[in-house]
Parts: sequence; structure tokens; C-alpha cells
Amino acid sequence: MSLKNCLFLFGLLCFLGCGPTYIYEQEYTVENAEWQYADSMVFETVVADSSQFYDLYLDLDHRTSYPYENLYVLIKTYFPDGQQLTKQVSLDLMDQVGRWHGKCSGEQCQLRIDLQRQTLFAQPGPYRFVVEQYMRRDSLPGI
Repeated sequence: MSLKNCLFLFGLLCFLGCGPTYIYEQEYTVENAEWQYADSMVFETVVADSSQFYDLYLDLDHRTSYPYENLYVLIKTYFPDGQQLTKQVSLDLMDQVGRWHGKCSGEQCQLRIDLQRQTLFAQPGPYRFVVEQYMRRDSLPGI
């Protein structure tokens, strides 16, 4: 597996697991529903079994007043051997006709994004994932 494919080994409001059992879960709450450009979200976990397959999800809540159809993020992955990988990712929140993906109720939407399915961590040990808002706005409303 290439290092680029390993990038998606992270979760923002991440669930890291295989099947219905999660081995890692962490939630971040963005104050006043405005994600600041300078506010990174850091997720750390230890992978003990490098032969097990993992599914990586991102659960994202946003308001229907969110002004864009997608959300650009930078994902930085830090591997146990010290290597680092950075990738810009576009998370689609709407379909092509302007309907929100996920489940919406009133002004709130919840969306589960598959980041990577059936992936292997090549190295056992500690992993750190840093997620940065990359919309190039200091304050991103509705997240």
C-alpha cells in the first residue's frame, strides 16, 4: 500500500474500526458552529494489529446554512516510524442538484463519510492524524 493511500487512515470526529466494533472514537465540538482556520483537530491512536482490516469514517454535523457544497480539509498523517504525509481532501456535502447528503432534520444535517474501507496499517504503533479546515476563510460558519 502506498503512503498516499495510508493518508486516509484518520478520522475527524473519527470512527476507526472494523465491523460494528470501534477501536477508536473521538468527537470535537466547534464553538459557535464556526470552524476557525487556525483550529486543528488532533486524533491519536495506537494500532496494535497491522494484519487487521480497518474501515475509516468521518461523521460530520453541519447546518443547512453552510454556504458551500463541499469542505476542503488538509489531513496530516504521522506514522510510527516518523514519516509524515499531507493531503488536501474535498468532502462533498451536497449532490449535483443541491441536496444535502446524509440525514437532515430542520437546520441540522449529519453525514457519515467513508474515508477508506478495508485498509491495513502497514506499521503497528502510534498514529497521529491532524485535520485542518482548508477553505481559506478564517471562520467557516455552519460546521
